Amino acid sequence: MTASGTSKNTYAYHYQVQVQLNVWNIEKSVFVLWNEKDIVVDYIWRDIQCFNKQVQSVKHFYVTGVLPELVGRWLCRKPVESSEGGGVRIPEAVPTVERSDGEGGRVWCYCEKPSYGDMIGCDGKNCKIQWFHMDCLMIRVPPKGNWYCPHYRKKPKNGGKFKSK
Repeated sequence: MTASGTSKNTYAYHYQVQVQLNVWNIEKSVFVLWNEKDIVVDYIWRDIQCFNKQVQSVKHFYVTGVLPELVGRWLCRKPVESSEGGGVRIPEAVPTVERSDGEGGRVWCYCEKPSYGDMIGCDGKNCKIQWFHMDCLMIRVPPKGNWYCPHYRKKPKNGGKFKSK
């Protein structure tokens, strides 16, 4: 609370309240503080801009932290030995599946962003993504030899095709 008795939008529950207001499409919430001598009632209004920033932040965390772990157990893996220049390549001009950022640029990786920083190419013949940001996969050192993305590693060894029963 400020000296004037209104709540700051930096208090511990601000982001939680903003998510609840926006998810449930409610315009305001009542925030009540009391003690033996006084009671303060404050209205917390829905802030769509604050909510949108939170959504972007959570999406970034999911794409760069949670998703690589779910798909390839990147945080639980043992580190890969490095080789000088091996494993890191510049993306080729045409990916197998063209994906665009809406401004004419191609996007890569699970994060679906343009090429930047160190990139690593999947050596799988039919990999749909082809290129990955090493930062997104939390790979610090380029691996030696062929490298296969988490999705491609899960494919069967019979040419990447699943057998039907």
